[in-house]
Amino acid sequence: MLFILLFAGTGECPKREPDAIDCVAEKYDGKQVKVEGYLDMTRERDLLYVHKVDSDNVLLSNSIWVHRSERMGADRRKINQRYVKIVGRFKVGFSEHLGNPPNGIDYVVTVDPWSDPTNPLKERLNTLPGVTPDR
Repeated sequence: MLFILLFAGTGECPKREPDAIDCVAEKYDGKQVKVEGYLDMTRERDLLYVHKVDSDNVLLSNSIWVHRSERMGADRRKINQRYVKIVGRFKVGFSEHLGNPPNGIDYVVTVDPWSDPTNPLKERLNTLPGVTPDR
């Protein structure tokens, strides 16, 4: 009742940003997950984006950070700036570096290359014998 009386004279409700709740992320916190996306490895950070265009435009809201494993470092030429499949432990609400998205993979089990945007999987599949190319 006090709230109504306080703001009745102004004719406006107080403006407040809604709390951000990501139910999907919370559900997987601390669990092993398999995710696919475009991996961009730099000196400062490694991010997995939904799409290459998200990386090109630095859309951090469409990314998660990835804690680089030794194996990832060794396989960098095969997996960097490629679509990959990552298996690892998902972590909510922790960012290793300022400016990173809050969620990520803190323990990487495997990273497998999936498709290279410069030579997409679909184009390679269309060159297989017996496959009719999409037009």
